[in-house]
Formats: sequence, structure tokens, C-alpha cells
Amino acid sequence: MRRRIPSWWPAVAVPLLAGVIVWLYATNTASTTVTQQLAVLPQLPQETTFNAAHSWYNGVALPAVEKDLPSWQQATGERPAIVSVYTNLTAPFPVAQVAAIIADGALPLIQINPRGDSLSALVAGRYDGQLAADATAVAGLHRRVAISFAHEMNGPWTGWGCRHVAPAVFRAAFRHVHAKIGSRDVTWVWNPSRGGRLGVCPLAEWYPGNRYVTWVGLDGYLRRPDSSFGREFNSTISAVRTFAPGKPVLLAEAGVPVSTTMVPQISNLYDGARKAGMIGLVWFDGKTPLGNYEPFINTKFLEAFQRMISK
Repeated sequence: MRRRIPSWWPAVAVPLLAGVIVWLYATNTASTTVTQQLAVLPQLPQETTFNAAHSWYNGVALPAVEKDLPSWQQATGERPAIVSVYTNLTAPFPVAQVAAIIADGALPLIQINPRGDSLSALVAGRYDGQLAADATAVAGLHRRVAISFAHEMNGPWTGWGCRHVAPAVFRAAFRHVHAKIGSRDVTWVWNPSRGGRLGVCPLAEWYPGNRYVTWVGLDGYLRRPDSSFGREFNSTISAVRTFAPGKPVLLAEAGVPVSTTMVPQISNLYDGARKAGMIGLVWFDGKTPLGNYEPFINTKFLEAFQRMISK
């Protein structure tokens, strides 16, 4: 006896099949694009060794690496050991920028943020095609990279963390990204904001676990005249070392804006980080509504900055 297909079946099956086809196309297209980009890269230098237990790393976060890195080096005299690049979860892997950083002998710190994307959907596999392409890119570079996922999740301003997403969902999302990209040749950075700010959620419940984290990164700035390293960071560093003991801690995004107190504050930021046993500081080179952090905008600013990075 032949079974009749239910009348509702086409209405369900057709969109489902279309969704699968779109997903397969997106996965294959993303991976193919990355493979093509990797194929035309120039020969990259041998990997620089990063021993976080015995080193200090000066770093910088730049808006456009290929254009801005040479300008930064010329203006500041610094050849940074770490260079940050920001990208969205669903954006193509920034192959050219990462390759430019590696070619300059620095460690790329790739900040992947789920801007406008759902962490629940991520855990369910919606973005696995892009993550597969990211994994292909990382493997194809044959060099170490650092990856941070969904930074500053303990603050309510991000949209992917505190007050927007349950900590358990964030932890699952971080672990999913870790699993899909893998840990070979990757330094995984868990990167909250420093605590002590109104509305910042407790840190420990956002920590994905020691097996998923290589370094801890902290973001924070000395924006007010009375801001100091100790006031802004000490309590957060102490908290981190209770639930992530032994993990190297990096200032992953930091800076001091142009102001009348900038010179002593730049010194205080760098000296405080070194005294606290941090492994380095990634300076944010840019302008925001909260301040201008470009060292070469002011002679006194630049001189103070150069003194600190040359220590």
C-alpha cells in the first residue's frame, strides 16, 4: 500500500532543503576563498618564538594593518611584537592583514567579535561554515596566531555578554569556536574588560575553563585624571588569578588619551603592568568619542610613550 505524502510536507521540506543548500554553498565558498588567498601569499618568515613566561611584549591595535603598521613604526620607532586586528564572526578571515603582521615578525592577535550575531545560534552550528574557513586559514598560515573571541563580555556595552546573554551560553559559544578552529598553532585569549566599572558583571562565571584558554587578556584605559594602573586593574588581576592561576595575563587593549596628565599616566600604565607581572601591553592606536590615543599626535605624548616602550 503506497503511503501518501502529507499535504504539509512540501511547505516544510522545501525551505529546509533550501537552507541546507545555502549552508553548504556558504561553507564551501568561504573555505574556497580562503584557500585562494593563501595560495597567493608571499613566502612568510619563520615563526617568532613567544615565551610568555619570560618576556615582555609591546603591542599595538591598528585600524588598517597593511597601511598603518609601517606608519606606526616610522612615527614611534617601535616594531611591535604583537599586532591586533579586529574582525566580525561572520566576516571573511583577515588573511592579508594577518600575513602582513607575520611578515613583520609579530604575533597576530585576531579579535573575533560576534557583532549582531546570536551566540545561541553559534552554539547550534549556524556559523560553522565561517569557522571552518577560519580553521583553514589558520592551518594554511603554518604560523602561530593568537585569537580572542567576544572580548569585554563582562560589560553590558558589547551586546554579546553581560545583561544580554547568560554566562553559560557565552561559555558554550567560546568552547564551540575553540573546537571548530582548533588549538594547533593558536594561542587562545580570553579577554574581559577590567572590573570596577558600574554595570560590569562578575568575571568568574564568564570564564570558559582552563583547557580553552592560553592567555588572559584585559582591556582598560586611564581616561580620568585620577586614573591609575592600580585603581583600574589590580582588583581584576587578583580576581583572575583566583580562577585562572598560572595563566599569563596581557593588557590586550589599553591606552591613555591626550590630556594634561598623560605623561605621568603613560609611565604609570606601563610600570604598573610590568610590576603586576603582566606579559605585555597592546596599545590602542586610534580616536574614539572618549579620547585620542595616538601617541604621535603630540610631542610630549610621543616622547613619554617612546620612553616606556624602550624599557
